[in-house]
Amino acid sequence: MTNEKEDPNHCLLLPFPGDELDKITRGLLEIKERRGNIELDPKLVLEHIDCLYSFIATFKDGTSNAENFLTLADIEVLFLTFKSRLSDLAFKILLDSMSSLKGESDLIIKKKEEYRQLGVRLKNFHLYTSSIVTLAGRVSFKRMALRPSTRLDAEKLLATTGRRGFVYPVDLALEISKLPFNLTMAATLLVAKVAVQTSSYEEAEDRLRQEASIKVNDDTIRKITNSLGTIVYQNDLLEANTIWARLSSSKLISLKEKRPHVLYLLTAGTRFSIQEKDEKGSIWRENIKGTAFSSDNMTFWVDKHGKSHPRIDKLEFMNYIGHNEDFKRFLFSLAIRHGYGSYKEVVLLSDGASWIRDTRDELFPEAQLILDINYLCEKINNFAKNIISIDEILFNAWSQKVRDLLMSSKIDEVLNMISDIKTNKFNNIFLNIYQYIKDNIDSLDYANYIKKGYFIGSLEIQNPKSYGLPKRLKRPGTRWKAANGQAMASLRAKFESGLWERDVVKASYRYYGIRPPAILS
Repeated sequence: MTNEKEDPNHCLLLPFPGDELDKITRGLLEIKERRGNIELDPKLVLEHIDCLYSFIATFKDGTSNAENFLTLADIEVLFLTFKSRLSDLAFKILLDSMSSLKGESDLIIKKKEEYRQLGVRLKNFHLYTSSIVTLAGRVSFKRMALRPSTRLDAEKLLATTGRRGFVYPVDLALEISKLPFNLTMAATLLVAKVAVQTSSYEEAEDRLRQEASIKVNDDTIRKITNSLGTIVYQNDLLEANTIWARLSSSKLISLKEKRPHVLYLLTAGTRFSIQEKDEKGSIWRENIKGTAFSSDNMTFWVDKHGKSHPRIDKLEFMNYIGHNEDFKRFLFSLAIRHGYGSYKEVVLLSDGASWIRDTRDELFPEAQLILDINYLCEKINNFAKNIISIDEILFNAWSQKVRDLLMSSKIDEVLNMISDIKTNKFNNIFLNIYQYIKDNIDSLDYANYIKKGYFIGSLEIQNPKSYGLPKRLKRPGTRWKAANGQAMASLRAKFESGLWERDVVKASYRYYGIRPPAILS
């Protein structure tokens, strides 16, 4: 056995037989000749070969001796160590390559000529170090800085380009000058993606360091999230305003031949406090969530008990922070994206707020409004616990009876059960279940809805992850600015909807004018 098993982070420098070393040397020369005049550090090349030999030797040695045979766990660790070691060596080659960019002299000549035609003379000044965080790690390299030859050239440079001080030809070629942060665009996007999946920026900082070896502080993560989220929100706002204008000018088309399926729209809100006051002096805002999907983008699976469950293949979330009047255009834009006007039936699932009823009447008059059974049951349970009894057995029994009546569309009997209770607590708006049911009386025919095959509750549909944002916004000790909360909400919605690549990645590259990798083009 070699010492590889004892020290898996070190590749042994094994002795190469003379004939094999000659073969390696000849092979390297052949590769160099085939690939062009590429200079490689011989030490790095030998280190790669040494690591490969060490892995093979350790594996063969550990699987040829019956007394000390490697376990599968040993082999797994050996392979992961080899893989990690190769990654480290590849990064060394990257750093070595970045330290001597042979095309820099041509870039300098080209940039000087470009500026000369603008009437600005530049001269070589000094080599400065640039350090950028990449997905592979932090890359540092030196590049030449050009500066205006005279004060007059400096003034012309400012007047013609808005640029002060130095010009870095390599930075312009590599598009480093366009990066909004000291990270590559791919690293910036990864930071934002981790941020929307964690409960705090501090947690995101730890996760990035542990899982991606990216070292950025929580303040930088917050700034990145705010910036990218604002880009996404502004794009959504532009689309919503464009569609709203078409609605106002009656340019929207409703198809005569409707698809024989159901378009579902869900909307509900939760309140949280922010730092700024609105024009009425209130610090409270609504985080309003909209969801859209259709029955023709749905399949069903059967569990071991023979019960059928829906699997929605195309579902989109949206989050808006503000007031419900402004939210309407975002909801309408969401509906249009998912084919509103082309479906035979439309269902709007609501949390029972009066503004949603008004929105249905204004924007979706043909839609069947359904009070989300999950919200209604939550209020019933809350009512029972506070009014009926704090005894769990008693209030659960009462709640179950009410739920059974609701599912049979026996709404009058439910109202009678509630009105028969003598209490002085009805003034509490959070407990006034009687008035809540009366206000939504036209959207409680659950027996008929089930018969038609409609969804009657959001918990049948939504991914549990979709409830993460309200918890993030209402985290103890957290007070958001409205714009920052919206940025987080917009990014979270794209992530949950599976639209990260389309609406975040590509939009960010476009916004900053950075050429995306070929795979994204």
